[in-house]
Amino acid sequence: MKKMIAAVAVLAILIVCFFLLKKHNDDAAEESAASETGTQSVSIEGLPEVSGIESFSVTNANGDFTFNKDGDKWTPAEPGSDTDSDKVGQKLDDLCESSADQAMEGVTDFSQFGLDSPQITVALRESGGKETVVAVGDENPVTSQYYVRIGDSSTVYATGSSIFSAFNFTAEDVAADKADESSADASAPAN
Repeated sequence: MKKMIAAVAVLAILIVCFFLLKKHNDDAAEESAASETGTQSVSIEGLPEVSGIESFSVTNANGDFTFNKDGDKWTPAEPGSDTDSDKVGQKLDDLCESSADQAMEGVTDFSQFGLDSPQITVALRESGGKETVVAVGDENPVTSQYYVRIGDSSTVYATGSSIFSAFNFTAEDVAADKADESSADASAPAN
């Protein structure tokens, strides 16, 4: 009889150990999955509100581009250029509403991120005269993230490719579609 009681006690202890170990492994797996998916995003400090921007300039490998706000439309500073205001505005919205995957604070050597000679520079000018410069540096070949710096901040942000993709455009990328222009001209009342 004593052997039977001892066997039941050992069995009960084993069952309790099994459930405790299972709970521990499940918790560890959830914690690991959360850290791998990068569910945390970091706010990019120093970006202005889109509504306060009156003009902006972009310098990239394809040239220099400047756009001014005229009412609720974005127009190119260069006369004779036909620009799709919605395409330009969407790029600006994407930038000012973006977040980063990581922020590295206290950086002093910006060359290691390609920010000493950035691939893309975006200068945002607000109606009060304040200018905010966004520099896009190198791509991290392992994570496919781009390094971004706002103004003279010592913080470098690792972002997805959306900022780089949005501002690595050509004049043709933001040009108004000829079909849209001709349909708008056809629907305009005759004088």
